[in-house]
Amino acid sequence: MGYNLQDIFNLVLNHIKAEERKESLKAIERYVNKGVGLESWFKVETVRILNNAGNREIEVKEIHGKGPDLKLNDGRRIELKATTDFNSRYIIEGLAYDDCPCLFLVCISGTDKKMINEDAIREELRKSCSSGIFGKPSKNKIDMDVEIIDVKKLFPGERWFLGFINRKEVI
Repeated sequence: MGYNLQDIFNLVLNHIKAEERKESLKAIERYVNKGVGLESWFKVETVRILNNAGNREIEVKEIHGKGPDLKLNDGRRIELKATTDFNSRYIIEGLAYDDCPCLFLVCISGTDKKMINEDAIREELRKSCSSGIFGKPSKNKIDMDVEIIDVKKLFPGERWFLGFINRKEVI
């Protein structure tokens, strides 16, 4: 593979941070509390940048509504999560599929002031993993930990974050 997960994260981050995407996200933001549109918007924008990146390996081969959302040309699968109510358990559930990282877009609600920085989000994700969402040991696997590839605030003064996590088995 001529790329890594950080490369994918950087492509999506730079694409969404562009002024036109910021305006697009702001336009849809007013509807998302009604449970409409954010994850679909995120999927469209992620597919758009991966297919236009100029790397055949990371072009999207398949899009799914169940299971991992994206399958890339090289066979890698990626789960997408998007929410305006940061819920670390919901994000971590994106790691339920073996060998499938989770790319997420979240907006921190105005009531959750402690979560408006990257380190706090990282810590909350780690805590959710150690609390045993996947819980049951199987075979030699006794726990699941999260590898946080990256978490970045999208816009200064805003509450939007992009993150990418992967499942890390502890034996």
